[in-house]
Amino acid sequence: MPEPTYSTCGIRNASFVVLPKYYTWRGLLSLSTRIAGMELSRAQAVARTLMDRHGLQAWDLTFDRAKRRAGLTDFRSHTISLSAPFMVLYDEARVQDVILHEIAHARVGRDHGHDATWKAEARRLGTTPTACITDGPKPPAPYLGICPSGHQIERFRAPRKVMSCAKCSAKYNPAYAFKWYKKSA
Repeated sequence: MPEPTYSTCGIRNASFVVLPKYYTWRGLLSLSTRIAGMELSRAQAVARTLMDRHGLQAWDLTFDRAKRRAGLTDFRSHTISLSAPFMVLYDEARVQDVILHEIAHARVGRDHGHDATWKAEARRLGTTPTACITDGPKPPAPYLGICPSGHQIERFRAPRKVMSCAKCSAKYNPAYAFKWYKKSA
């Protein structure tokens, strides 16, 4: 990859450094064939097959742009929604795990969340009975804040005000203000 070029801009006393396009999740979508991820058309086919196999023929399947969760079960509209940014990062086994996780929610109903009933159904379907995937790849956040001590935080939305590092000081302290870096669009 080419060396990134940087430019700065100011937003309410916070400075930003702009990084190249290939760091964004849309850039990852275009690179999906070169990384270990799955194409969305294949994820859709796998999801529809699994949903039909487990009695969810009347349920719809959609993709969304969520960056903090891989899947969602909407009981009002009978829809399972998968995050496109996550699906292009995941291999087929992990995509199946997410789909089966959401199918387990749909089968047990809205009142169960991640309780024992849901966990039993998840095990029966062959998926990991955990509330979230913590060890997998995640879409890159477009904003990175770094405090003077080197602590880092990521944000998916541009910060609107100056923030200081909570690890360095329990209360706001301008000496520990984050410097923000933005990945270019």
